[in-house]
Amino acid sequence: MTSENYFIGKTAEAISTLITKQCEAILTRNGVQAPVKSCSIIVTLYRLDGLSLNEIARETDSSPQLIKQKLPKLLKLSLIKHEDDSSDKRRRLFFLTDRGKLQAEKILETFQELELSMDRLNKHLGFRLSDKLEEIKRALNEVPLHSEAP
Repeated sequence: MTSENYFIGKTAEAISTLITKQCEAILTRNGVQAPVKSCSIIVTLYRLDGLSLNEIARETDSSPQLIKQKLPKLLKLSLIKHEDDSSDKRRRLFFLTDRGKLQAEKILETFQELELSMDRLNKHLGFRLSDKLEEIKRALNEVPLHSEAP
């Protein structure tokens, strides 16, 4: 194994950071003030308002712990609000505020521009990046790096 294989996680993280920064520039230009890594939460609540933390996690394919970390900032920015579930007081439901709904609409409008940007990147790469990343994720689940060789 070559030395760059030992640091593949670092390269993957750098790519993720680069994509996040470039998407953030497009979103900011289009008036989106929500944190780029929380856009999936906002869009999910726009489509399915009134979800619990676990439901948001399931809908966004994220861990509940990650969602729990992001919610305070969205509350502080007045993009979401919460209330206790009337049928189960242990459950808290999250909703978009009017400001959050406006941000969701801007995010959804920006998706068209992001789609064109991804199409250009995919053409340059010669493959669909999202398909390749899903393929890699599937392969890592099927053959984890920590598994023993046959």
